[in-house]
Amino acid sequence: MKALPAEVSGRGRQIDSLQFMVPGTTGSAFSHRISGGVDFEQEIVYNGVPAPQPETEGYTTNFNPPYEMVQEFRVERTTFAAQFGLGQGALSYQMASGTNKYHGDLFEINRNSFFDSVGFFNGKDWVPSNVNNAPPTDHENNYGFTVGGPISIPKLYDGRNRTFGHYSQEWYKQNNLNTNSSTVPTALEKTGDFSDFVGSDGKLIPIYDNIPGTAEYGQQFSYNGKANVIPPNMLSPNSQSLLQYLPDPDLPGLDSNRSYAPFVNPHIQHVWGFTVDQVLTPKQGIHYSQWRNTFSNYSFDNNPFVIAPNPLNSMKFEPAKGSGFLLTYDNTITPNLVATAGIAWIGEINNQFNQTQYSFPAVSQGIIMPYITWDGNHSLTDWGTQGSWLQSINRKLGIAIVNNYLWTKGRNTFNIGGEFRRSYQDDNEDQTQGGQFAFSQRETSSPSDSSAGGSAFASYMLGYPDQVNRSNSQELRLRNFDLSPYVQDDIKFNRRLTINVGLRWDIQVPFSEVNNRVIFLNSDNKTPNPFAGNVPGIAQQLGTCNGCAGYNRADIHWGHVGPRLGFAYQVSDKTVVQAGFAVAFLNGGAYEYGTNKVAVNYGNLLVGSYSQLKTGSQQSAFGSWDVNTMPNPQPTPYSPGLGIGTQINSLNKTKDGFAPYAQQWNVNLQHQAPWNIFVTAAWVGNRVIHLPSKLNPINQFDPKYLALGNDLLLNFADGSAQSKGYQLPYPTFVHDFGASATVAQSLAPFPQYSNVQNTLEGSGTTYYEGLQFEAEKRFTNGLSFLAGWTLSRLWDNTSSGFTSFTAGAINKYNQRPEWGVSTSDEPNTVKISGTYELPIGPGKEYFNNKGVTGQLLGGWQLSWILDYESGTANGPGENGTPFPPEWRQPAGSQQVCQAVYRFLSGCEGSV
Repeated sequence: MKALPAEVSGRGRQIDSLQFMVPGTTGSAFSHRISGGVDFEQEIVYNGVPAPQPETEGYTTNFNPPYEMVQEFRVERTTFAAQFGLGQGALSYQMASGTNKYHGDLFEINRNSFFDSVGFFNGKDWVPSNVNNAPPTDHENNYGFTVGGPISIPKLYDGRNRTFGHYSQEWYKQNNLNTNSSTVPTALEKTGDFSDFVGSDGKLIPIYDNIPGTAEYGQQFSYNGKANVIPPNMLSPNSQSLLQYLPDPDLPGLDSNRSYAPFVNPHIQHVWGFTVDQVLTPKQGIHYSQWRNTFSNYSFDNNPFVIAPNPLNSMKFEPAKGSGFLLTYDNTITPNLVATAGIAWIGEINNQFNQTQYSFPAVSQGIIMPYITWDGNHSLTDWGTQGSWLQSINRKLGIAIVNNYLWTKGRNTFNIGGEFRRSYQDDNEDQTQGGQFAFSQRETSSPSDSSAGGSAFASYMLGYPDQVNRSNSQELRLRNFDLSPYVQDDIKFNRRLTINVGLRWDIQVPFSEVNNRVIFLNSDNKTPNPFAGNVPGIAQQLGTCNGCAGYNRADIHWGHVGPRLGFAYQVSDKTVVQAGFAVAFLNGGAYEYGTNKVAVNYGNLLVGSYSQLKTGSQQSAFGSWDVNTMPNPQPTPYSPGLGIGTQINSLNKTKDGFAPYAQQWNVNLQHQAPWNIFVTAAWVGNRVIHLPSKLNPINQFDPKYLALGNDLLLNFADGSAQSKGYQLPYPTFVHDFGASATVAQSLAPFPQYSNVQNTLEGSGTTYYEGLQFEAEKRFTNGLSFLAGWTLSRLWDNTSSGFTSFTAGAINKYNQRPEWGVSTSDEPNTVKISGTYELPIGPGKEYFNNKGVTGQLLGGWQLSWILDYESGTANGPGENGTPFPPEWRQPAGSQQVCQAVYRFLSGCEGSV
């Protein structure tokens, strides 16, 4: 660890950043891949004990131990031993220990833009406002100390050769400033005068009175003979009450016309940890490690035109805390048998808090500012936290117990053991507590064309939102566990050939929720829904309550058995050929709940919600917010009718417990070159199957209905669908969907649901092949380096191991176009890092003395990190979703099919 350089960027030195120095590892600390595959499928191991993660597996930034607390690291990239599992790669660490001599260090690492180049995209050619061609401001400090040695009590206990300790502590500080500009209304517009509201052509954008019963209903607003002015008596009192908090523009124009509100955002990290090693007997020892990692900062959901305590701010305070506790034991029972055991407790808390209290009259029992959004010309910067976020309290814990026996018998070396893993997540993300008001230009648009004219801020000044929604939250307490016995045998056939044979059985028990607060649709259950005219498909709840599913988790799949096979052949004293094949089951399916966002999505239908959806016309479904108040939704008891008219999530008891698995293979040549350089050339392959993909949307209608053309857009709410002979799928369809009650929605397999979110579906596949070249020199003669070059290709039909980041399917009936070069493919990467100790000081070529010059000038090192990567591929995109439940006609088209759809599904037509 100490021989390699590490970068300070956003936090102090991070131990997991070292994995990006080796070939085949791509991405970032949050989202990365090892020899292809998908992200969030990496195992983390400390002192031989895995660290179960309930969410974002492999992302460890929030609970990394101090950098100098770790002695060694290793990246298991492919065809690893049976000891490793539930990941397509493993990152293992060995903690530092004390010795019989006291040692320590102090360090200060300063990253400052004074030393930076401006960067290609930051110069004045790309950023005209950067007239001085200055690099971005960056001031970061990482400092701390380490001490280690025997633990002794003077005159009472001598810890040499028996008790050792190692302690590390460090701090990190950085101040950030968001300097992006915002868009605010002009001082004139805040009085109701929109005579300055002009388009890019300089022509006035008219605003209209669409409030029934007013004197100028259907006419352009005017007052005292001046056009585009709202009469003062029509201005909303609730709207005017917030104008005192809204600053005027200080930059020209109607867009990006307000400078940022200065706020120095402190990023503060504090990490400490220690290790104690106790020799019990010459054959036995115990090792204990503990650490804590805390970090805090503020975030802005929108560009900061105001800051707290102004209620329009979008700030959130985000404290995070991670802790680790490790206890391991080793016993050399006989010269041929060594037993090890260990337990790990890894905890993580990620919180987000809205610290601004505000009670708005249009929100019943509101305690924070509602989220106010805009559309149309000169759209304003949104007000409040996104969604009206009150808080997010996300507590995660992983516990692992391992027991392993290393037994050498003749030419066989057996590694026999087992693991028990248990993970916990208690998650309460109160993201829409204060309610959201979406203002649109439609309420002040032309009476004959809702897309012409109008201003969202004018609609606000009148107090007529286009749509509103509000929901509360509840804490879901999710659990799972895994039991994995394994055996590995390394058979030394002769002095040149060793065969490796292993087998691992992962018994993955799918997640459960402590109170069974999981609502879902099982698409195989065709029970008639009495709340939707008895069409098939009902909401179910885990558990055995009246009407519940009768079970509290998905089924265990007992066939998760992964073989491991390999060999090593010594060609010469300095050259070895290795090859291997392995099947490794991953952390996925219904076993994995965190990255599948079960806590966020699967309990929402029980918390109570309120919404008034947009009508698509000039009339607000909610009406005036001076007259109507958004209620505080109350918890909703379970009913088979939950989810009607909105989205429901899917869970299949018999299918979703199957986990993804990786088929891995590699052939490599290792050679000991001159100057103590170790060279490796490898061909690596990796195929992962049953990944989360969303390739089979349950509620997609059959493409044969595209032949109906524009009839799919006909609406049952205005009678246009009935006039052409289409039938309602069930009697309350219009009540449930309003303006979204289209013919297309009625033809969905489950027309009572706007969408069936299938986050646990596993139809995704990735395929990776790569040539990986590596040269490593351990620290000798003042030089160490690690250089890697990877030539690879990654294909897939799914984009991430995180379901929320996975792109939806184009057409489940024709999935061939989904397969292609991955958007995460980096075909060519070169990584070179190293350290060179200058030949100066005692024992060196220059200033070889122990005097002042030798001590001051000696010991200096130069370090470097070079990273060259090809760009990733850009995937195709389209606006809207081609099929229900969110089907949209292509903009400006009189036909239903786009040219790309003809290729995908054979539908006819043109744009």
